[in-house]
Formats: sequence, structure tokens, C-alpha cells
Amino acid sequence: MTLIANLIFDTATLVLIWAVQLAIYPALTYYGHENLRIWHRSYTKRITLVVLPLMFGQLGFTVLAVLGAASFIAVTKLVLIILVWILTFTIFVPLHNRIEESTAMESRSIASNLVSKNWWRTLLWTLVFILSAYQIFIHG
Repeated sequence: MTLIANLIFDTATLVLIWAVQLAIYPALTYYGHENLRIWHRSYTKRITLVVLPLMFGQLGFTVLAVLGAASFIAVTKLVLIILVWILTFTIFVPLHNRIEESTAMESRSIASNLVSKNWWRTLLWTLVFILSAYQIFIHG
């Protein structure tokens, strides 16, 4: 059951991160400064309601999988998820916070930074999903 829950959360974070990478973050570069700040305030509150439960669920079920059977795949997934958390709270949360305080010139640069740096989280969460799918459909 833990592996199925893992796959559900890993799939959800995969879909979310690719939507963010291909649609949401690039769209930020098209907003004018004031409209970006207005929309961003609303966006961050709403997206947090989606992202945090997914991140906590993914982390929780992965920890359970490691505690249940500390396989190489489970431990690797946990390391990748911890890296996502580190990136999120050391790079992305501060970048989002800077949008609120930015000037017109800075806001466009910050939005571009979100797009370029988010490839790391996109890659990590894609790898987590691949490992989860492998663990269920091929390995187990």
C-alpha cells in the first residue's frame, strides 16, 4: 500500500512540476511589474494549498517506505526528495519573496530565474517518479 501511495504522490508532484515549468513560471515573464505583483500574491497563496500537502505526503510515504524496507530505490528517492525540499526553501521561496519587493527591472529577471533554476526541481521530481514507477512496475 505504501508503494501505491508513493506512486500517487510522485505522479502528482511530477504533473505539478511540469505544469509549473512549462506554463506557470514562463507566464510570469509576460506580466507587467504591477500586475505580476498583484497576481503573484494570489498565486503563491493558492499554489501553496496544492504544493505543501503533496510535498508532505510524498515525503511521509517515502520515509515510511525507507523505514519499512530500506531498499536502494527508497533511500535514493528520499535523498532526491530532500534535495527538492532544500532547493525549494533555499532558492525558490526566497525568489518568490523577492518578487513582492522587486522593482520593474528586477521582477522580469526574477521570473526568468525561476524558469531557469526550476529545471533542477523538474529533473529531481522526474527521477523520483521514474524510480517509483520502476519500483512498482518493473522491480516489484
